[in-house]
Amino acid sequence: MDERNKIAMNNLKPLGPLLFTGNVAEHYRKFKQKYELYMLPSGGTKQSPEVQTAILLTIVGEEGLEILNTSDLSAEDKKDPQKV
Repeated sequence: MDERNKIAMNNLKPLGPLLFTGNVAEHYRKFKQKYELYMLPSGGTKQSPEVQTAILLTIVGEEGLEILNTSDLSAEDKKDPQKV
């Protein structure tokens, strides 16, 4: 990782979890935008889909994880960030 990338990574703010109260559609829109912005400088976009999904599930929060765990998605689909 070159020096510019190290500086960018040190300046990244951690994402808060997805909020499931109030205007959930708006919260989701903003969460998705912040997630996509986070993934590029963090190097997440260069990772496998399974690792990208793990990053997403780490960030989304307890409620989002519980929704995934009780969903009808197959085990294979739960490893795909586009399907999660």
